[in-house]
Amino acid sequence: MNAHTPSLSVVDPRGLPVRALAYFRQAADESVTARVTHQVFDPLGRLIQQRDPRLFALRQGDASVPANLATIHNLTGQVLWSDSVDAGWQLGLPGAAGQALEAWDQRGWHRRTEHDPLLRPVAVHEQGSGEPERCVERMTFGGVSDDHARHNLCGQPIRQDDPAGSRLMADYGLSATVLRERRFFLNSFDPVDWPALDADRDCLLEPGAGAQSSWTYAPSGELMTQTDAKGHIQHFAHDRAGQLCSAGLQRSGQISVDTLVSGIHYSASGQVEQELAGNGMRTTSAYDPANGHLMLLATQGPNQSFLQKLTYRYDSFGNITEITDAALPIQHFANQRIEPVRRFTYDTLYQLISATGWESAKPSLGPALPEWQAFGPPDASRWCNYSETYQYDEAGNLLQRIHHGAVGDTLTMRVAPLSNRSVKVHPTQSAIDESFDARGNLLELQPGQRLLWNGRNELAQVTQIARVDGADDLERYVYDGEGTRLRKSRTTAAKSIAHAAEVRYLPGIELHSNSATGEQLQVVSIQAGRCTVRLLHWDSPPPVELDNDQLRFCFDDHLGSSAFEVDAQAQVISQEVYYPFGGTAWLAGRHEVETSYKTIRYSGKERDATGLYYYGARYYAPWLQRWLNPDPAGDVDGVNFYWFVSNSPINFIDRQGYFLILRNYLDFRFETSQGIRQSVLHRGMKDVERNAPEMAKVLNEGIALAKSAVKDAAESILNQDFNARIYNSYFWAFQPDNADELKERYQKILFNLERLESKPAKVVIFRDAGGAYERANAFINHSDRRHKIYINERYLLGRSVTEVAQTLIHEASHQDRANYSLDYYYITPDKFDKANAKLLVGNGARDVVFSVAMEMNSKKMLLGNAEEIDLRGVSEDFISEVRGANAINALHKYNNNPALRSRMARNNADSLSGFAMSSAIMSKWSKQRS
Repeated sequence: MNAHTPSLSVVDPRGLPVRALAYFRQAADESVTARVTHQVFDPLGRLIQQRDPRLFALRQGDASVPANLATIHNLTGQVLWSDSVDAGWQLGLPGAAGQALEAWDQRGWHRRTEHDPLLRPVAVHEQGSGEPERCVERMTFGGVSDDHARHNLCGQPIRQDDPAGSRLMADYGLSATVLRERRFFLNSFDPVDWPALDADRDCLLEPGAGAQSSWTYAPSGELMTQTDAKGHIQHFAHDRAGQLCSAGLQRSGQISVDTLVSGIHYSASGQVEQELAGNGMRTTSAYDPANGHLMLLATQGPNQSFLQKLTYRYDSFGNITEITDAALPIQHFANQRIEPVRRFTYDTLYQLISATGWESAKPSLGPALPEWQAFGPPDASRWCNYSETYQYDEAGNLLQRIHHGAVGDTLTMRVAPLSNRSVKVHPTQSAIDESFDARGNLLELQPGQRLLWNGRNELAQVTQIARVDGADDLERYVYDGEGTRLRKSRTTAAKSIAHAAEVRYLPGIELHSNSATGEQLQVVSIQAGRCTVRLLHWDSPPPVELDNDQLRFCFDDHLGSSAFEVDAQAQVISQEVYYPFGGTAWLAGRHEVETSYKTIRYSGKERDATGLYYYGARYYAPWLQRWLNPDPAGDVDGVNFYWFVSNSPINFIDRQGYFLILRNYLDFRFETSQGIRQSVLHRGMKDVERNAPEMAKVLNEGIALAKSAVKDAAESILNQDFNARIYNSYFWAFQPDNADELKERYQKILFNLERLESKPAKVVIFRDAGGAYERANAFINHSDRRHKIYINERYLLGRSVTEVAQTLIHEASHQDRANYSLDYYYITPDKFDKANAKLLVGNGARDVVFSVAMEMNSKKMLLGNAEEIDLRGVSEDFISEVRGANAINALHKYNNNPALRSRMARNNADSLSGFAMSSAIMSKWSKQRS
């Protein structure tokens, strides 16, 4: 079916991709159709319009068809305005330094951010249409007192007042990690308006001492203990490579530590191969050595019987085509042979188009769970085979899902003509518009179940039962300033009273309360390997069927979905199987009440009473196979802001509701795709030290020198006692506002360098004679999930320790996932730079001459004398950042904008490594001369 279906990219004369062609069909006997994704760039090379294949096709016959996403930038390239057919328009007004000042959106919300003289945000004000402005966040930072210095609070946030309450940070570690904090909740669910004075803010909080959490870390950064608000202590142990090897729980008031997971063994690529749960359950994983695909996932009890034995089969592209659970029996019922096998087929765009498996004899294909079943002797009447087929439009929206099984069901969705907003059944066009607000948030989950959204497009309330003559049953949600849910409250109306059930989410623990039953429950969660352990401790009497302090060991599948739970004696509590898009196909347990306490299900996420899954940034409706609202991260997964994991839920997961990742993406896939897998000589420092001691000596000395240089660079910038000449040569004139940015960068680089020594296979040595990487000294690639540093054997053995150290700093600056540096330009002194350097320093050491030559070459760039030759090998990133039409245009803009040159230098890998090494070299030389 995939024959003759290539993916093509069309570029304009500037090398910018203006069209992407994918060829589509669902069956081998179908004709191939082209699907075109269209992009428009402005004269400066900035992306200003994007269209998916559906709107692009409509545009050919109607010029009024809008782009899926249109964008307007300011002169520095920041996005000022964006208009999405899914998410509406947004307008942002940044300050001169790029800080967020004000923002407006199509719902009529206005946000205003205040900053202190150091441009740190100190207050956030929001105003809805027709509402008064409210201060929804305030931030307070540590000063320079001795007490703040003792607790590493200087310049760090020490109080954050947010929509959920207040968070007070009392201690930080040297790496700016919070060590101790206290959380206070608001005394009301009403929207907050924070006063300016601390004392006035405290009056809005619940009385009491708050909820304190604390953490301890190893010197190399690994988490060692976590103490939650109720005094339970989670313990984590790591091996010499820094990998988690065991986890334990010390219950509040208990002296001993219960081992929950131990014996975690890893492959050379860092994949978990085996682990032992504290109740004797052993989980084993096996991988295909050729490509890293998971082939077997098995869990055995202490009696050696299998509770789960999943085997996986793949197509040539790596899509899972079959999952078999050999731990379950084959059954026969009603002329059916019911095998515990799930099979999947895909179209040429790798969207799931059909699936088969087994389900409950009384399934639920909506938001509810299927009927609970008790464990017992195998009963074929409990199971039925099912098959599902899926049909999508050109933009990836589900049009129809047909289900055949214990019951037949057809889900039909109708999509708005000019957006990806979609609703169930066959509403009129006006009904589709009325089902969403101006920002694309769904307004009704089911008939009568209204959805209410806050100003940040976070789900604030669900009406579960609407009453004409009485109070509605509601579920409400409250989030902190980062968008993390901290409270969930459900109110239900009885005859003359309203009952409330609430969950409060704190680090490592959930606090449950229910006014109807008087229940007070603590749920402590620990994640280790493929096992999640949950402790259920009741402060009130536990349910009749359950013991207090029950431990639940939850074991998952390849997606992280909770497949079954067992207790401390390795007896099964519950077992669950899922449909491809996350609905529950089959559920059984030993006690119905006991099973009801299971909340973590599909993809390892919490399922609410609404049937929705909470992912962090968004809520997912599995029976609709789509998100409730547009992606807050924008177009990271394309311009369809609603589709779920690109319609490939067996192969991808979405951890937070922002973007999909490949669940089994392994290092081998990256190396195979880059053609370097067969060139690898050594993986990790242990391997190098064992098999190549000469290389290990150079590498260890280089890492030590790099760490020392980076540490000194961070301290010198923080204390402003650096060599001004060197600083100016790499970053231009010192600005206090830039000190924190550079200090943070160097701290993260230091952390990454330390991980080279402690983490397995973070350094890979290769030899690629005659290959594509023969002339590469070192590199990392962001499609490699572990961001390893690949170093050429030839380079490592042919350069000085100083040069190796500088290369390691350069590559380590690329490893930060959130804010990695780029290669805008390389600082490569030519023979004239070196000759001039020798004139300045005389017969200085080779490193000193090289350092001064580096300074000269860097200063040339910062003075605005860049030439086309300076962009060798990096012109794409340079042109993109400058927003130039081509190299010549980009150089002209760069050379005439001092602020742009300084900003790019602070994010340029060679500038960061050059300043650190030049400072170290010249400091050492000065001491020798004196």
